Amino acid sequence: MFNRKALAICIVTLGLAACGGSGGGSNEPSPPPPQANPEGFWSGTLSTGDSLEALVTETGEIWAIGISNGSVVSMLWGKGETSGSTYQGTGFEYYGGAVGRGSFSAEVETRASLIGSAGTVQFKLQYNDSYEIPASQVTLAGKWATFDRSALFEIDATGSVSGTMSTADTGYQPCSFSGNAKAHDSKNYYKVNLTLSDDMGCQPRMGASYQGVLIKDYGGITDTLLIGAARNDNTDAFVTIAFPD
Repeated sequence: MFNRKALAICIVTLGLAACGGSGGGSNEPSPPPPQANPEGFWSGTLSTGDSLEALVTETGEIWAIGISNGSVVSMLWGKGETSGSTYQGTGFEYYGGAVGRGSFSAEVETRASLIGSAGTVQFKLQYNDSYEIPASQVTLAGKWATFDRSALFEIDATGSVSGTMSTADTGYQPCSFSGNAKAHDSKNYYKVNLTLSDDMGCQPRMGASYQGVLIKDYGGITDTLLIGAARNDNTDAFVTIAFPD
């Protein structure tokens, strides 16, 4: 199970009574603590030694991708809520071909730090203000490829995506996919939807659909795409890093 933190608030009210008269007084309850905001891009490290790139959206969704030696090794996606300075929720973690469900919790300093844990793994992240620059649909257009060229795809100026990929579990038979990547209205990320074809190379995921996010120039690394998308039934994920082809 994943670890969960709880925030307890204790409010003490004092009653005052006047002697020898009809006067009296009372104190109003103390106001709640300021509400922190976890929204934004966050970059940092995991207790495993891997780096972590995370996006928390304006609706409280989190997409956090673990990276080791330039390759994706894990992804967490979920939905959280904030109480005071604590952001916590539940989600799905994808690692080593397996998927598990659990909770996450973090202490937030708005536009500064996000420090917490998911299961037995701790993370420490710093805010990246590039989140506040509106995404550009035009700059996303082009041909892209993974480092080992196991996935090749193109995004046109309207955000339409088409490409092919191959994996060891299907003997590197090609699997074509298509979809779209649409820029957020005011923030620096894209919503992505992808669907695999019925090619033999797509088995056992023929026709599967994925929804998630795309981040361009993640962590300040120019000319890169970081894609994290979960299958509609959350049984697996489409996660990759791509470069201009």
